[in-house]
Formats: sequence, structure tokens, C-alpha cells
Amino acid sequence: METNPTGKWKMEQQKLDRQKRLAQMKAKDGTKKPVVVGRTQNPVARVAFPVAVVVVIVAIVLWSLWQLGVPQLAMTAVKVGAVEVKGPEYGFYYRSLLQQYYLDPTTADGKASLAEKCTIEGFTDLTWKQYMQKQTVDQIRDIVIEAENAKKDGITLTAAEIQAIDDSISSFVEQQKGETAALDFLSKNYAKGLDLVMLKSLLERQQLAAKYASQKLESFEVPDAEITAYYEKNRNDYDLVSYRSF
Repeated sequence: METNPTGKWKMEQQKLDRQKRLAQMKAKDGTKKPVVVGRTQNPVARVAFPVAVVVVIVAIVLWSLWQLGVPQLAMTAVKVGAVEVKGPEYGFYYRSLLQQYYLDPTTADGKASLAEKCTIEGFTDLTWKQYMQKQTVDQIRDIVIEAENAKKDGITLTAAEIQAIDDSISSFVEQQKGETAALDFLSKNYAKGLDLVMLKSLLERQQLAAKYASQKLESFEVPDAEITAYYEKNRNDYDLVSYRSF
């Protein structure tokens, strides 16, 4: 029977290769090396991959915090004396003011309109957005000052006035079909981070400021003679006529 030297040598070589691979899998003490699944031989990749994972996680966390309005809650938008007005409250007054002018800053038309120059006399050096921002700050300043003066004068809201605010918030939540939808509405239409607790707080401050201003005006006593004299002196400022020709 003839032998096949070529086949014999091939089997011997495969046996030697197998023994070599087994030897490489053993540690110096003769034990088997632990198997590392998916281990890369590129040291740069080994470092870059975990760093990239951390960056992605941080980005997701920051995005989530922004969506919840956490940065806005921590940010002081306006400070009046010792009173700090946070971002969501500023957003409430700012968006409320824009709504009076039928401006929606989330649309292309709204953004374009806000970028145009203001046409109101005395503010033509500002864009409409800058004008609205200034008006918002002025409004917040007046409300805070009046509310703080009310506290100093011992003026407070009655139980009925507070209840009216609670009822208006409850009605709003009911219209939105639940608290979750109400919070979503506030976030999209006013400011991220604006919740029902903050909404009640700013409405109470707004109501207290209005109450103080009303009582202050009623406290002024101006004689009729003084009013008449002032009118006669400034008649042209009050006697105005709108004329249209067709």
C-alpha cells in the first residue's frame, strides 16, 4: 500500500499549528488566558469608544434637563431689588405680550417680524424683538415694585381673590383635559419649566400689584378746580379729533 507523503506532511503541519495556538492561549504559569470578547487591538479605539459613550450620555442628560426647563428655573431673568424673577415667569409675560401683537416667535413669519425695525416713535433704533423684551422687563419691574409696596402697606389678597385664581387654574387644566396636557401647553406656548405652582404664584403677584395700584389711585384727591385749570392749560392734548375724508 502506497503512502502519501504530501498528505502526511500536511497533517503534521496542522498538528504543529494547533499546538502553537494552544501554547499562545496559556499564561506563563501554564493556566489558560482569559478570553476577552470583542477586544480591539487598537489602543486609540479602546480610549475613544468609552469617551464617545460618555459624551452621548451627557448630551442626552443636558437635552432632557433643557426640555424640563431646569436651566430656566435656575436662571434669573430680571432682578428688581432683592426679588429675582426666573426664566419661566419672564417667558410668561414675554409670550403674553407677543400674543397681544399677534406675533408667534415659533413661526418663520413671527421670527421675521420680530427681526424688523420697530416703528414706534422713540424706539426706532430697536428691533421689534428688542422692543418686546424691553416692554416685558418694564412690566415685570412695575408688577414687582407694586406687589412689594403692597406687602409693606399691609395689603393682601382676600380668600375669595385667591380662590378665584385657583378656580381659573383648575378651569384651565380642565380645558386641557388634564394636568399633563396643561403643563405641555404652558411649555409650548409660554416657557419651559413653567408649572402650575409657579403660574399660581405669578398670578397672585400680578393680582396683588393691580390691587395696590387701584387703591393708590383711589387715595389721590385732586380738587375739581385744579383739574379744570390743568385742562385749560393743556386743552390741545385732550381735545383731539379724528378726521376722515371720502
